[in-house]
Amino acid sequence: MEQTRQLAFFQNHLEKNVQQLTDTLLQKLFESFPEAYENHSEQDYETSHGLVRELISTLASLLPEQEASNQEAVKWGRKVGRLLVERNNNLSDSLAKLTVHKRVLWSFVEQVAAEDQSHEAIETMTRIDELYNHIIHGVSITLKEEEERKISSFEEKYLKTSTPIVPIMEHVAILPIIGEIDEKRAEILLEETIQKASKLSIDWLVIDLSGVVTVNDLFVSYLYKLLDLLSLLGISPILTGIQPEMSIRAMKLGMFKDKGVIAKSHLKQAVEMLHRQQN
Repeated sequence: MEQTRQLAFFQNHLEKNVQQLTDTLLQKLFESFPEAYENHSEQDYETSHGLVRELISTLASLLPEQEASNQEAVKWGRKVGRLLVERNNNLSDSLAKLTVHKRVLWSFVEQVAAEDQSHEAIETMTRIDELYNHIIHGVSITLKEEEERKISSFEEKYLKTSTPIVPIMEHVAILPIIGEIDEKRAEILLEETIQKASKLSIDWLVIDLSGVVTVNDLFVSYLYKLLDLLSLLGISPILTGIQPEMSIRAMKLGMFKDKGVIAKSHLKQAVEMLHRQQN
């Protein structure tokens, strides 16, 4: 009950002094990070002012300790995180600025407590620190999600460029498949191969599998789909470098029998066969 009374007392003072605290906090931020604000336009300043004012008002409303309040602080942190992403701010700079936030509010609470000896500041300062920790957690979640999105986007671009279809003679191209094939890479491989093969207007596609590291059911099933789609495009596939394990699984699927697929032990054999056909 006493803790609730103390928090309610300081909450009331925070709510009454939102404008003053906003001005003080912005001034401290400008002094502490001049390079971050030196090119701020009037519109940028108004945006920062509105954001800080809203944050202080929100913190004041969340001061009473409740689970819902903590969750709301995390949500607010995620909102801040999205703004940081839009402005290309990094996490370390953002945490440093939030530290300035806390100090300004702590100083205000200490000043109020000094003027009214019947109320102690420590519990309120601890609660403010706890709320900022939840906000920082929300910021971190958002920035981590953005980093994962960037990595995923980079990975997808890399995988697309690692699906090279190389024309080697008229109406003939080679697709070398190299490395580990997981589900994501298999999907991109399937999509990119069909798109590139259709644009090249080829009759034959030599799929060299000698560089495949691991052969599993996932890879064989995607290869089966690829052969189906090539057939629909009127492109005849030739498989080379097939490993024994893949041969066994392919035979069980009827890949060679049903699809009319030509298989050669080595890439050289396939190229020689196609060269003879064109001469």
